[in-house]
Amino acid sequence: MFGCGLCGTDEVHRADRAAEIIWQNQSGRYRGLPRKLQGVWWMDGNPAPELFASLDGNPFHPKRRTVEIVLGAPLNWSFNNSTWGYLEACAVCLGHHLLCNKIEAQFNPDYTYANLPLTICCGAVDLGRLLFRQAWVMQEVDDNTWHRLAHNYVCCCCCMDPTPEFMYTLRKVIDADGRELPALGQIMAQLTGMAPSEVSKTLEQVILVPAGLDTRLLSLPFAAAGDFRTDSGRLGHPARAHPPSAGWMQPLASDTPRSITEP
Repeated sequence: MFGCGLCGTDEVHRADRAAEIIWQNQSGRYRGLPRKLQGVWWMDGNPAPELFASLDGNPFHPKRRTVEIVLGAPLNWSFNNSTWGYLEACAVCLGHHLLCNKIEAQFNPDYTYANLPLTICCGAVDLGRLLFRQAWVMQEVDDNTWHRLAHNYVCCCCCMDPTPEFMYTLRKVIDADGRELPALGQIMAQLTGMAPSEVSKTLEQVILVPAGLDTRLLSLPFAAAGDFRTDSGRLGHPARAHPPSAGWMQPLASDTPRSITEP
């Protein structure tokens, strides 16, 4: 397996298992983060070779209402199991160690809107403005959905278009309490070819794991006996020997979340 090694080890897991591992490790690491921002998010429509992300687990500063999304830090992102996915994973790892790259989510008082400057050199250089000529923002649709938008700079990055351009949608797949939400079934249906998808993603996802962490020990309580994913939609043992049933793969008809922390 190829990996740069700077951010621990890289592991490949099926997408639903990758989301579970991210939640298990990132949930509740910083106190005070609003519940609607916690959990694991699917970047729906993002053309980059990445799938899941977590705000939870990154440094949160309540007085400034900011979350420092440390790019390249272990277990806060997942990448496609492809050449481009590995290249992006190594690029953000190198940037993390050499340039201190991060995205600082700067929220308004009611946490319904955030500026997302992409910076390097510990915040001294706005890379998003210089490289992409964009100012990234995100806007809440509801507690489980945000729109990722971008204001384009014109005139050599001196003037910003006040009308943002739609980029993609952030959909929560696991909530703050570890409950599986309908969006997880939707993305799994796309990854297995049971539903159409506008962008190419891999069913297997790469996650960066701290050295010494055994993700096989991160099973949830009801998975201790070696259960696999069942039609109930619960996450099971990481060492799955067969694909889940077609019934589970269908997008969930109900908006009622299903628990992945209760037996």
